[in-house]
Amino acid sequence: MPADMSRTTFLFPVLVSVVLFPIAGNGARPRYGGVLRVETQATLQSVDPTADIDPGNTWLRDAVLSQVFETLVTVTPDGIRPALATSWTRDADGTRWRFAVRAGVRLHDNTLLDSAQAASSLRASLADVTITSDSGVVTIETRGDRPALLWELAEPRHAIVVRASDGRLLGTGPFRIDRLEPGNLTITAHDRYRGGRPFVDAVRIVFDRPIAAQLTSLETGRADLVTVQPTDARRLAQRSLRLSASLPIELAALVFEPH
Repeated sequence: MPADMSRTTFLFPVLVSVVLFPIAGNGARPRYGGVLRVETQATLQSVDPTADIDPGNTWLRDAVLSQVFETLVTVTPDGIRPALATSWTRDADGTRWRFAVRAGVRLHDNTLLDSAQAASSLRASLADVTITSDSGVVTIETRGDRPALLWELAEPRHAIVVRASDGRLLGTGPFRIDRLEPGNLTITAHDRYRGGRPFVDAVRIVFDRPIAAQLTSLETGRADLVTVQPTDARRLAQRSLRLSASLPIELAALVFEPH
């Protein structure tokens, strides 16, 4: 996922094995506004990052909701980098972490995010720790040395989610939840996103669509982006469609003991 969503179109299907979309003609220029129409075989029944879902749909949940809710830190090819936290420190025994929450960040209702809201969100997703906040700082105390805590905090399920009084889930990402209905989700651009407004006005994702139906929608102009399996890539590359493949999303390792 590109770090600067303000400079790119919404690209969440890069996390899928293969993505298809029509080839633009030579000299085509990016257009601002409009709705990006996406179809996929996967489905999403909740926009709560902490909700339990079918493992087969985890990629869709994480890819979409990472555009809505941000984490304190994020993972890049260069390692852990700041996101909603601008900096952090850890004490000598590794049990007390302090995160400085970025100032001036707007939630999707245009109110400012504060450290108390960030701490409250993390309490709902992070077990076996004590979380407090004070003067723009979130403090996390663990029961023992927890060297992988930063990597945990970068996971989508530990994103900062503020629960409004009317039940809405508010984030700070470049898109906000518009509506979730049976069979589809619409997210719209967050005009006051700290990184700049996204190119598109909205993204509409239609769930539970067989591959054949997705391809029909793509070729008849009812969809801009669809997802397919790697086994179909070579065949579909011959149909004047452009493919984009991600890196593997699962790793299996064999570890041999010295003896």
